[in-house]
Amino acid sequence: MSNITDKENKLKEQLKKLRLERIAQEQALIQSKKTERKQRVQAEQERKKSLKEKIKEKNRQQQLVNQKRAREKRLLKAERHAQNEAEIAKRKAEKQRVREQRHAESLIKQEKQTKVAIAKLRREVLVSFDFKAAVPALKAVMEKFGEIEQARLSPIGLHIRYKTLAAAKKSQKKKTLITKLQSNVTPAEIKHHAVYFEAPEEMGEVDQDVLSQVERAMGEYGKVVNIKKKARYIVIFFDNAESSQTLTSNEGNDVTIEFEGHIVALVAGVPPTQRKRRNAALEEKKKLRRLRKNGTNSEGMQH
Repeated sequence: MSNITDKENKLKEQLKKLRLERIAQEQALIQSKKTERKQRVQAEQERKKSLKEKIKEKNRQQQLVNQKRAREKRLLKAERHAQNEAEIAKRKAEKQRVREQRHAESLIKQEKQTKVAIAKLRREVLVSFDFKAAVPALKAVMEKFGEIEQARLSPIGLHIRYKTLAAAKKSQKKKTLITKLQSNVTPAEIKHHAVYFEAPEEMGEVDQDVLSQVERAMGEYGKVVNIKKKARYIVIFFDNAESSQTLTSNEGNDVTIEFEGHIVALVAGVPPTQRKRRNAALEEKKKLRRLRKNGTNSEGMQH
């Protein structure tokens, strides 16, 4: 009986020992799996971290490449821009040189033409017919046919109105009248030797007395060969260009002198014709209308 009990105890002890060993093996296996799982997680994290670092490094390298390309592109663009600017400046300089050369050639040509024109005009004279001086003699002849009611001078001749029809018919029988016509010989007008000014209204009517006074006053600056009135302008012609140049400004500014208590502005050349003055006034009005339309005043200031 005791032997059976001892065997059972030994068997129980062996079973208990085997159970403990199995439990230990199971715990070791669980721990091993935990460790393995932890190592896999760490390895995955390391792989992801390494991948992120590689991507980051790749992006950084790509950024450096892009920056380098952008810098090279900017340098190339700047170089092309500089080349274009240099080419444009070269073309502008060439155009300016050609323009200046043409202008210089034009001035030389114009100066030669002016000298030729002046030389021709120096050899010319103007024979002007003094119709007014012939009027008294013509009236005296026509009064022989009857009493005159009115005599009027026109650009084509002398208009006579008699007091009677018989006198008019009698004068018509005289087909031709021969009278002496006084003529004045004056040098041809050379605008390069001329200066003019606009007579102020305060000077009154510009008659022969005024012209004579102006001629005497201008005689101090050179020899006056002719003087005439054109509308309210008084034109003085000298025998050379130097006299007119001393009385005018090359910069285009008005040169003023005092004459009989009046300040007048001298201008080189001859006054513009009535059509030119009218066209200039119309152009000025158009310019003012354009400025008003664009909201700009006459001084170029924005409203």
